[in-house]
Amino acid sequence: MGRIDKDLFFAKAAKALGDRTRLLIFREIDDRGSMPMLELIQLLNLAQPLVSHQVKQLVNAQLVEAQKVGREVHLKINTEKANQFFSELDQIKALTKRD
Repeated sequence: MGRIDKDLFFAKAAKALGDRTRLLIFREIDDRGSMPMLELIQLLNLAQPLVSHQVKQLVNAQLVEAQKVGREVHLKINTEKANQFFSELDQIKALTKRD
């Protein structure tokens, strides 16, 4: 993956996690390891279309994986991509400490 691809991924992931609801969704999935979409909707007490839209943004940013199992959609963190994002964030944070 080239620098441009990494930067594009980082920007998409940062934008996705920059939303309070998506950050909450990411944290809830991460805390549980994985969870069904229906459980997430009930936990957040939000309308299904809103939760689906927010999850789709996280999936498009490659931070969350959604897998259909029967009639249910199960969500889990894409650990490889999440680790890549947070590693890059740590590198940026280290740059700001040098000044």
